[in-house]
Amino acid sequence: KGELRIQSLTFDDAGMYQCIAENAHGIIYANAELKIVASPPTFELNPMKKKILAAKGGRVIIECKPKAAPKPKFSWSKGTELLVNGSRSVLTASGVME
Repeated sequence: KGELRIQSLTFDDAGMYQCIAENAHGIIYANAELKIVASPPTFELNPMKKKILAAKGGRVIIECKPKAAPKPKFSWSKGTELLVNGSRSVLTASGVME
C-alpha cells in the first residue's frame, strides 16, 4: 500500500499528483487531482432548530453543525454571557452543548 500524506495543507498544495507502482513485471500509473477547499461556516445544509422544548429537571442537547472548511471552532453564549464548561453544561469541540 502506498500513501502520500500531506499535513497543514495550503492552496499551494493543490494540483495533479501521480502514483507510480512498479515491480519486476511492469509499471502502472494513477493520477488524482487535489483541490483545496475553504469556505466560511454556513447553516444552509444543516440549520439549527429555532425552538427546543425540554422538560424542567431533564436534560437537553443542542447541536450546532455548520458546514465549513476548515472545521470551525465553537463557542456558546446565552444572551450576552459566554458559556464555559461547568457542572450543568458541557461544550464539545464538535459544536454540541449538553
